[in-house]
Amino acid sequence: MTRRVIRRWAALRRRTNGRAQGSGGFTLIELLIGIVISGVIIAPLSAGVILGLKTSNDTATRLASSTDAQLLTAAYITDVESAGSAAGDVVATPTANTECSGITNVLRLRWTTSDTGSAVKYQAAYAISGSATAGWKMRRFYCVGAGAASISTVARNLASASAATVAVSGTKISMTVTEAVNTGNPTPYVFTVSGNRRTP
Repeated sequence: MTRRVIRRWAALRRRTNGRAQGSGGFTLIELLIGIVISGVIIAPLSAGVILGLKTSNDTATRLASSTDAQLLTAAYITDVESAGSAAGDVVATPTANTECSGITNVLRLRWTTSDTGSAVKYQAAYAISGSATAGWKMRRFYCVGAGAASISTVARNLASASAATVAVSGTKISMTVTEAVNTGNPTPYVFTVSGNRRTP
């Protein structure tokens, strides 16, 4: 009886093993087709990753430059629209200004309001400071009356101490700014912001 059970078990095992070997696993052709299809899928994906890694530095530089344009625009347009129409309210040539900034300005705007009953003088001066090694920045000096200047940086990574030029045409005042060239971007980023001052 024991021998009979062992023989049946062995026969059953041979039949099961025979079926498992015939239907399980991969053939060589299936394996080769899988490798080829994987290569077709992975090649463009890896090319995309490599391209993304190469352009991320350039993209970050352009993003920082466009942020400078947005920061400058936020303050500049309001200042230009507020500028008065009297002689000396707009000085668009590099000029020393000890009234507000104390350094040479690229542009100085001035206006007076009397909303509170007494006249209050406002000034906004744009000046470039820094050095070739530390980098050039454009700063906005904002003064109310005879008070101390409120200073904010409105553009970084400028090309030089003369990276901004101002043009006045009627009531329109435009400032063109050139960003510094870097290794990832051999072409400088140049942007222009414009605003129209009020008319009397």
